[in-house]
Amino acid sequence: MLDCRKMKAFRNRPDVMAMAQTRCEVLFGFRDEAIFPMFDSGDPQVREIAFSLHAQIAPSGVLAFRALPTASGTQLEVLANTDHPVGRQLERVLMPENTIGHLVVDLAREIVSDDTLVHPLIKDTGAVSVMGIMAYIGVPCRFRGQVFGGISAVDSHRRHWSHEEVQFVRDSARALECLAKARHGGL
Repeated sequence: MLDCRKMKAFRNRPDVMAMAQTRCEVLFGFRDEAIFPMFDSGDPQVREIAFSLHAQIAPSGVLAFRALPTASGTQLEVLANTDHPVGRQLERVLMPENTIGHLVVDLAREIVSDDTLVHPLIKDTGAVSVMGIMAYIGVPCRFRGQVFGGISAVDSHRRHWSHEEVQFVRDSARALECLAKARHGGL
């Protein structure tokens, strides 16, 4: 059985592991089979999903991520990203103050914005002011009914996202969910 204690990035940090274990139970509803070990950063199948989406809708970038619950909020671990979605190298773990994806996870809902400067949930975030995200689509990914991460398409310019483009992001999120399910023996 897998558990939160096996998270590679934090195995030497008992304080973080204890917090993650508790948050696993709260967020994911299960203790021993946490989603954390399911994907590694740079996983080739996750990269394939991200790059396929990028080819379909041509945003500034695509980001596939998983949630890392912490005391300071939901951090996002980058599993795959195309190019430099925000015009700079991304850290492996993104702090909530500079993301919109943490809202996708925390609210367990899709967020679509053609113009982030006027979107009431995200206009005042660091994702807009610091990272320069001007248009955004984020779709949560679920395992056993609980959100574990998501897929985001970002643009550095305002952009009208078509229904088809939003659907492509949804389809990519479903592909990541199917991958998660397959890796847990179809559970």
